[in-house]
Amino acid sequence: MNNIHPNWFKNLSSHDAINYVEESPFGKDWEGNFLELEAINWDPQSGMLEFFDGRYRNIVRFQPNGTIRYIGDNNPLNMVESALLEQRKTSRLA
Repeated sequence: MNNIHPNWFKNLSSHDAINYVEESPFGKDWEGNFLELEAINWDPQSGMLEFFDGRYRNIVRFQPNGTIRYIGDNNPLNMVESALLEQRKTSRLA
C-alpha cells in the first residue's frame, strides 16, 4: 500500500492541480473524451479546486488518501435532481 502524506496536495500549483484532475475520470466526458479543463479557483490549504469543463463549473476536493472527491457542479440537470432528492427526504420526515 502506498504511504501518502496527508498534505500531499498543499504544494501543488493551480496548473499542477488541474493537470491531476485532467488525468482522472473527472477529466473526461461521459463518452470518455478528454476535456480541456480551466482552473477557476485553487485553495491548496483545503484542497478545493473549482474548474470549468467547457460547459459547467465543477468543484472537487483533493483527499488526504491521494484521491479526488467530487463535490458538485452547476449543471442545471444535476441541480434539479439534487433538489428533488432533498424534497423526497423532507417529505418522508414530515
